[in-house]
Amino acid sequence: MKKKIVTAVIVATIMSQSVSAATPWHFKGRYYAQLCKVTRVVYNRLHGCDRVRLRNANGQIYVCWTDRGDYDRGDYVAVIMDTKWTPNVLDDAVVAIKYERPDLI
Repeated sequence: MKKKIVTAVIVATIMSQSVSAATPWHFKGRYYAQLCKVTRVVYNRLHGCDRVRLRNANGQIYVCWTDRGDYDRGDYVAVIMDTKWTPNVLDDAVVAIKYERPDLI
């Protein structure tokens, strides 16, 4: 009898904690921060700056230009993003980028 009660409690707990995979993101602001990983850096000699391609945890890819010249593939960076007041994440733009060091935490 105890096994049935324990099993019922475990099943009830699991069922009450399920979350829909299509939960919408209701962000009211314009700017937000996220952590990204540098996947590619291309130096542009004409403009004297680097074209940096970033990937966030969701797999979205963003591209930005920087004149720092010290980013390398595999670096983690903190990025300030602009939503452009649209709910679509794919059209967000990079506003600022700086190094992030999660390995030091």
